[in-house]
Amino acid sequence: MRVCPQLDRALGLFPQLAKDYSDGTLHGMNAVTLEYPEAWLAPLGTDAEQFAKEAKLAAAMKLFETGRFTSGQAARLAGMERVDFLLSCRQWGVDSVKWDEAELEAEFATPMPRRA
Repeated sequence: MRVCPQLDRALGLFPQLAKDYSDGTLHGMNAVTLEYPEAWLAPLGTDAEQFAKEAKLAAAMKLFETGRFTSGQAARLAGMERVDFLLSCRQWGVDSVKWDEAELEAEFATPMPRRA
């Protein structure tokens, strides 16, 4: 029994997702294999597991940066929480928020309330 109203609402909107999620786990997942020489790990000061995590995060960052993934999708690909993904964008030189000029003007046109 699911207890998340947002998930239940999403599953109602996307019947295929509901079918894939019927037992509480997502099915139809794909995998990508990245081949690289083992000798690359030592100069990078990392092991295969850490390198795999960094490669997933790098792919997720690029897909988010180019607008092909939402932050939630990118976070899932990277295997992390969305908030943590957004906070790590700065380290990768990726803007976590993309506002155009009109949005920026609208945001800063409204004065901030004064503190008492």
